[in-house]
Amino acid sequence: MKIALLSANIGSFDTPHPIVKQSEEFELFYYTENTLPFPLPNLDNRMKGKYFKTQAHRFLDHDVFIWGDGSIEVIDGHFIRACLVGLEKHDVVITEHAERSNPFQEFAYIKEHINKPYLFNRYCKQPFDAEASFYREAGMPEDTPLYNCYFFARWNSEKLNTAFDTWWDITLRYTNLDQAAFSYAAWKHRLNIKIIENKDLFIRHKHL
Repeated sequence: MKIALLSANIGSFDTPHPIVKQSEEFELFYYTENTLPFPLPNLDNRMKGKYFKTQAHRFLDHDVFIWGDGSIEVIDGHFIRACLVGLEKHDVVITEHAERSNPFQEFAYIKEHINKPYLFNRYCKQPFDAEASFYREAGMPEDTPLYNCYFFARWNSEKLNTAFDTWWDITLRYTNLDQAAFSYAAWKHRLNIKIIENKDLFIRHKHL
């Protein structure tokens, strides 16, 4: 089985973190502005990162893709093994959002706190209302789960690739808040999700 561990730090948003030696063989792909396989000139740095996050099946042929944002530091030698165990009967392994339970709550939170520098710099003038309306018109339930998309593991399969194409498409069409778009893609394509606890597997550091 070929396993790809991917991350991106385009524009030096994060400090690179080491990966503890793993019990499973894998290939590491760490993308920066200096190591892009293609330039993606029409995307800003954040969207370039999201392309590699959602579209690995377009340029890699591995059986499993494991993504970790640049803020992730893997600290457990069985991190990849834990992902593979979770994928045995599931499509995606991911963590739940720790603070809000669905995309509509996340939209409301961002709009209420948009003047905070972190949120303003990332989401100012993003069309959250239009995205929320799209989800409601599509029939997505209000209680559709929200996930932390800074980490996930998934299969490279036709079903998953189609779902991740939807994820990327929604991120292009509406806001760059990919958490909500993933929730929609997971609901639309009926993905079988395995929730995993990140405790003792990896540390998430704050972005610069």
